[in-house]
Amino acid sequence: MSLNNLGNVQKSLREYEAAKQSYTDALAIYRKALPRDHPTIADSLNNLGSVQYSLRAYEAAKQSHSDALAIKRKALPRDHPDIAMSLNNLGNVQHALREFEAARQSYTEALAINQKALPRDHPDIARSLNNLGLLELCSNGTSAATIESLGEALTIKRAEYVRLASLQAEAEQFATASDARSTLDLYLSATLDPGRDATPVFHQTASFKGAVTAHQHWTREVRNPKDAITAELLRKLTIVDRELLGSSLSVPSAGRSPESIDPRKRLTELQEQRKDLERQLTAHSEAYRVFLAKAKIGGGEIRAALPAGTCLIDFRDYKQVGPPPKGTDDPVFEDRLIAFVVKPGTAKMVLVPFGRSAPIATLVERWRASYSIGRMPAADEPDPAVALRKALWEPLQTHLGKDVRTVLISPDGPLHDLPFAALPGSKDDTFLLHEYAFAVVPVPVLLPEMLEKKPAPLGAGPLLLMGGIAFGDGPDPSLPTSTSKLPPVPRFNALEGTDSEVNDLRAQFEDAFPDAPPPTVLRKDRATKAAFLQNAPRYPYIHLATHGFFAQESEKSVLGPSPLERSLRDFQMDRVVVGRNPGLLSGVVFAGVNRPDRPKEDGVLTALEAGELDLGRTELVVLSACETGRGRVAGGEGVLGLQRAFQVAGARTTVASLWKVPDEETHQLMREFYRRLWDVKNPMPRAEALRQAQLWMLANRKRGAQPPEVKGPLAPHVWAAFVLAGDWR
Repeated sequence: MSLNNLGNVQKSLREYEAAKQSYTDALAIYRKALPRDHPTIADSLNNLGSVQYSLRAYEAAKQSHSDALAIKRKALPRDHPDIAMSLNNLGNVQHALREFEAARQSYTEALAINQKALPRDHPDIARSLNNLGLLELCSNGTSAATIESLGEALTIKRAEYVRLASLQAEAEQFATASDARSTLDLYLSATLDPGRDATPVFHQTASFKGAVTAHQHWTREVRNPKDAITAELLRKLTIVDRELLGSSLSVPSAGRSPESIDPRKRLTELQEQRKDLERQLTAHSEAYRVFLAKAKIGGGEIRAALPAGTCLIDFRDYKQVGPPPKGTDDPVFEDRLIAFVVKPGTAKMVLVPFGRSAPIATLVERWRASYSIGRMPAADEPDPAVALRKALWEPLQTHLGKDVRTVLISPDGPLHDLPFAALPGSKDDTFLLHEYAFAVVPVPVLLPEMLEKKPAPLGAGPLLLMGGIAFGDGPDPSLPTSTSKLPPVPRFNALEGTDSEVNDLRAQFEDAFPDAPPPTVLRKDRATKAAFLQNAPRYPYIHLATHGFFAQESEKSVLGPSPLERSLRDFQMDRVVVGRNPGLLSGVVFAGVNRPDRPKEDGVLTALEAGELDLGRTELVVLSACETGRGRVAGGEGVLGLQRAFQVAGARTTVASLWKVPDEETHQLMREFYRRLWDVKNPMPRAEALRQAQLWMLANRKRGAQPPEVKGPLAPHVWAAFVLAGDWR
């Protein structure tokens, strides 16, 4: 037993050779101590076979699983689910060996046993259907039976996710959603035929995009902070989050010995404590009832909710699976990008395929490497903006129609870091900004709920302004060096322009709404993290002018590798959480963050903490800071960063940035944005107000970083970084 347990740990850590040795030793002991047909020997054979499979020793794995199956057939009733499990294991190896007919027989028998022995919505039935679907796609391609099987598997996965969501912490929900995503990819591979109507596909798959974000949002909605038990759990969660952040920072706080604890071990302990508190909070609410009701929201409800003049472009990055092309032996496993074009009043959804994701991702990277930092492409280099328009926008534009004024983008894959408004327009020296207002809708399934209620006018409630923040002096070099492997907290320089920014906005607000309560302005040393946490839930409108931060892509998070970055058959996400919570990888900073005499966690607000705020009455959050719109990308869940965190917490609309923005240009843009938003005689919708402010920048600002000899409009670097997400009205 101890050897098997050790092998399980080694396997979870991907120490496959070590796990193989542990399982082999355990099997030898069992064979010596137990009858030759004992079920424990079969279990040990299955363990060994699984690690042999991971090592691609397929013939050895086939023998191990065949021997385990023979023992189980002799020891158990013929329809026992354990026999189905062994058949699935054997089928996986037969598939890897391209013994397709044998694999089909194993999967089919396993499915029949599971359907007879288990409830119709059991996840093991979905697994058998998934295996059969993958086999058919890799060998014979699409068929009506394959589509039906994968559709049934997808239905079971959806029911399983709803059932488990009320029992799981967020990290566990990600694992469940990742498991469902593998089936979703297979379903899309089977159904996205150019000659087939895409409408049923959109209806079937709409609820999977952003499922974790949606459930986290609904969980916050049903919490009652006035309830004594809920309040106590939230208090404990705040304490754990603070220590989790403190343990994640590599610069030690004053008085804290960096050698006192193992930071990695403590991080793991805190993550487990947090999960337990999350589960208790959900279990103590009406979350499950809400999940059941909201699970009915699908593509039809999303389309019906869209107002006239809008169009939703729902991008999907998925793994296309297909049989080997002629002249080759290997099945197709290829990342591809598609988009559903959804318009109100039009029952049929239009599917636009873009082919492989990698070329588009490369174009986006090239675009950011030039336009987002104020560098124009050299005259002898292809312009990534022109290439993106041709590859990405022109295939979509033909389906928009003349009535569309606001384009709602639900990005996926490589598109999260691209502001569509900055792509070239249909005329020379123009951008798409000249033709449309854009808003980001990360989770389309939340649209119907959001659009049921009209946004309140901006002058109808108090405004919280924070800027001109005193970050303090840099870290004291006499402090001991941390032994943590986590990246250091940088020193944040003063943002001189933010002082005048919040003062100007206060004057603008008071001039526009003389009868409204005056804005609350927190500056200098008063602009603390504690003040923000205390005040934010009380204000419908929040403007935060400070530094944002975003950890480099090399930093690990609890997400681990994508299930689609693994081997041909390994679709499972690790259940063992390693690294850091993705919510710790982005955030904003407050007063005193540089001071060596204060704990760093007192000056840093992470996305993890922001997501726990009660912002159910918050209409608008403007994060006038650098890179506040970035974060860790999770397949099907969007960007796990600040913007998502504020949405989860309840904020209807957020405005955040995709790159570092010049201080003075940000000040100008924010002034013009609010000028249009607060125009009492002619107030503009939020997305249109941002669009008009950016158009003003194009018309009135100098060329910024562009050299004088470069012709054309103002570079997107100084006006296009800020994007609006959520309610655009």
